[in-house]
Amino acid sequence: MDLRKYLYSIIVDELKGIIAFIIRSVLWPFSIAYGLLVKSVVKLYQWRVLKPVRVGCKVISIGNITLGGTGKTPVVEWIANIIKDKGIKAAVLLRGYGRATAERKPSVVRNGSRMRDVGDEAYVLGKNLKGIPIIVGRDRIEGAREAIKAFGAEAVILDDGFQHWRIARDLDIVTIDTTNPFGNGATIPRGTLREPISHLGRADIFILTRSNVDKGNIPYLKNILRKLNPPAVIAESIHKPSHFEVLTDENRKVEISAMTNRRVCILSAIGNPVAFDNMAEGLFLEVAMRAHFVDHHNYTKSDIEKVLERSKDAGIKDIVTTQKDAVKLEAIFASLKDKMASYGIQILVLRSHIEITSGEDILIGRLDSILSR
Repeated sequence: MDLRKYLYSIIVDELKGIIAFIIRSVLWPFSIAYGLLVKSVVKLYQWRVLKPVRVGCKVISIGNITLGGTGKTPVVEWIANIIKDKGIKAAVLLRGYGRATAERKPSVVRNGSRMRDVGDEAYVLGKNLKGIPIIVGRDRIEGAREAIKAFGAEAVILDDGFQHWRIARDLDIVTIDTTNPFGNGATIPRGTLREPISHLGRADIFILTRSNVDKGNIPYLKNILRKLNPPAVIAESIHKPSHFEVLTDENRKVEISAMTNRRVCILSAIGNPVAFDNMAEGLFLEVAMRAHFVDHHNYTKSDIEKVLERSKDAGIKDIVTTQKDAVKLEAIFASLKDKMASYGIQILVLRSHIEITSGEDILIGRLDSILSR
C-alpha cells in the first residue's frame, strides 16, 4: 500500500489493529499542538498583530475546513462564471498542488501549459473557464497583483483560501461535504480538520455539497453551523452529472442513459473517492471494480497497465474516471492506446457541474453586494 494512503487510512480510522492504534495515539499530542498553533495564528490576525494584505481588488475566498475533496473546484467554476457574466474581470488564484515545481513566483495557465507544471486542478480550471485567467503560485498576494497588472482583474477568487490568512478577503465561502462534514472531529495529523470547527465563525457563506446523498444529515449540520455562525448564509448544492466523454476526444460524448447497467471500473485519485463512486452508482452503473489512488497522485504507465489487466480479467470494457484524473491520464494514453484497443477497453470521463438547490438567490445577492461596493 502507498505510504500516504496507509497513513490516511489510519487518521480517518479506517485501518484497525494494534499498529494503527499506536500510531493514532502518538499523533494525538501533535494534533493538539497543531490546533493550538492555528488558534494562536488566527488570534494574531484578529487582534491585528498580524495584518492581512489588501491587494487592490475584490477578493473572494472559496475553501474548506477539512482535508480531502468537498467539491470545492466546481464551486470555484460556478462563482467565476457568475462574476464573468456580470461583466466583471475575474481571475482564479491557486497554489497548484501536485505540480512538479512549487515556485512562489506566479505563473499563468495558458493553452500550451503542461499539467505537470501547473497542477491537475489548475489545468482543469484552465480548460473549463474560458476567458478567465488562472494563476498558479504559492504566494497568492503576488498572484493577485499579477492578475491586476496583467489582466486588469477587478475580482480574484482564492481557490482553497480559507487558511490563507495573509491576504485580506471581502467574502469567505466555505464548502462542506454533507456526507462527511468534519471527519472524526480531530485536527491534523490525528484527523482531517485543518482548523478547529469553531473557526467556521469566520465564514460568510456555507455551501453544503452533495446535499442529495445524505439528506437526513442536513438539518443536524445546519443546526451546528447556525450555532457557530448565526449570520452566515447556508446554501445547498449537488454535483449534477451531464454526460461522459471518451478520453482524449472530448467531442465523442456518451449519454448517461447509454451506460445503464454497464459493468465498469472506477479509476480515481481524488480527495473523496467514495463520493465519486456513489455518483457513478447513482447513474445505474454496475461498479464491478475500484482503483483508488491518493489525492493528486501522478499516474505512471505501470499503474494504468495494472488497472487494464485487472479490468480485462474481470470482463470490464469501460473504465470511468473524473476530469481531474483525465488530464493526468492523457499524458500516458499514447503508450497504452494499442493495448486498450486489443482489450476492447475505453476510458470514459464523467462530466458534472455544481447546481445550487437551495439558497441560490441569497448567495448571489451577497456576492452582488460585495462586487458592487
